[in-house]
Amino acid sequence: MASVNQHRQQQQSLVSTSTRLQWSFEELCAKAVIPAQARYCLQASPLLTALRLDNIVIPNRIYADYWAATISGLRMLETLSMKFATPDSSRPDDLFSTIVLCSPPSLKSLSLGVDHYTYESLLVYRKPDDDPTFKLLMNAQPSEPTITRDKDSLLPNLTEWNVYSPNVWDYQTYRSILRRLPNLVSMESPNIRLNTLTNNLAYARFIVNTCRGLRNLSFNAGVSGRDVEPVLAIMGAMKENTLESLNLHGYDCSHNELASRLTRHYTSLRRLEFQGNGIGAGLLRLILVNCANLEVLKALEIPVRLERLIQEKWVSTRIQELHISIDAGEPEIPIRPNNRRHFSMQHKEKVQRMEKLYRQLSVLAELKVLDLRLYKSTADPYFNVDVGPPPLNYVMSGLLTLNDEGKDGGLWGGLQLLSGLKNLAVLKGLFAFNVATLPGFIMREKDARWIAENWPKLERIEFYTGDHAVDSADILSSVAWLRSMLPRVEFVPFNYI
Repeated sequence: MASVNQHRQQQQSLVSTSTRLQWSFEELCAKAVIPAQARYCLQASPLLTALRLDNIVIPNRIYADYWAATISGLRMLETLSMKFATPDSSRPDDLFSTIVLCSPPSLKSLSLGVDHYTYESLLVYRKPDDDPTFKLLMNAQPSEPTITRDKDSLLPNLTEWNVYSPNVWDYQTYRSILRRLPNLVSMESPNIRLNTLTNNLAYARFIVNTCRGLRNLSFNAGVSGRDVEPVLAIMGAMKENTLESLNLHGYDCSHNELASRLTRHYTSLRRLEFQGNGIGAGLLRLILVNCANLEVLKALEIPVRLERLIQEKWVSTRIQELHISIDAGEPEIPIRPNNRRHFSMQHKEKVQRMEKLYRQLSVLAELKVLDLRLYKSTADPYFNVDVGPPPLNYVMSGLLTLNDEGKDGGLWGGLQLLSGLKNLAVLKGLFAFNVATLPGFIMREKDARWIAENWPKLERIEFYTGDHAVDSADILSSVAWLRSMLPRVEFVPFNYI
């Protein structure tokens, strides 16, 4: 009985300590983290397993060593995220190296970021004379800590390593860090300028030979520079079918360069995320018809012609999340109103393409999240969300409407073609079914009943409101009706206005 009470007391003590720690850092980070206060809080929590700190001002090297010594004492720490503010003239790679060198061997995930400041820029937000704590931070020097450094020691449990810095890294410093991370699985590629193909290949071979378990790559041009060549070199140097996840944000590379690297990993790829327009839409079609084990595809900024998207049968039938933008054709032939009696030949051809897409989607039996966007024809400028909302011609017609039976008339819809989506939980994108004002997109009771019966796991629908504000009377009335028909589903109207 005593041991049970002792265990409960330990748990209560840990919860109390964690609460005090969270409160302390919220107060400290609201301005800037004071090393001495932070170290006191951390030393009071030896069982801490996760820690995130922002706004860590590093005026000079002594502060970096102080933080490194503080982190080294957290022997059970598994997840660490730190964002520093350093002077404009400082290089972050030496700071990062200091933190890595002193991190506890228990660490599994490490994220380090840096922003630069000038003393004058900080004064815009804080006046030292009125803020004794901030004045202490900027002027006082913490006593130089004693740090035991073993340059040959490893971080055997670290599998995730992310760095965010606008600076170009020193190559040798980066090599020295990676040598300590032999079991790395996921990494964010830093800004390294290697200039020549030979240097890129040597860099890639070093990473692949040092981190033999590497499976996931990320690259963000906003924080890592515009040069994506080192990342492409790593993809090419990895053994075939070992890359499982790739996230490219703001990249600048040709379709052929990226496609040739992805070809080596078609079987192993599980997750792909593209943000930016640096590649052609043809790559997405290649992915869908070749990557049989793909589970997540996010590519909303790369509109794909509908004809090309449905040209071949998809082999990516295990997808659980699909976020794509579709170019459905010329705006002169919108499917609105969608009564089949009034369809021209062009309307019928467009409907056939949409139905083929819906049949293709229905095959994705494991799909949980479906996000569809529709853009203008490639002959026109693509719709830019910063400019304004797209016309209703560009919403996904018939997505939530059943097709009326009969040869000569009735509403056209494609909802009945999506019966295979039994695991669908979230549906969102550019489609409309405003009950009150848009007869071409009416959602009826039988449509709602079909959804309840065929999509039993559906939790949320986000739909586009066209020319109406999300809080307009018509939209609110529509949402109220939808919620009455499908009470278990959350309906979220959205617009770009």
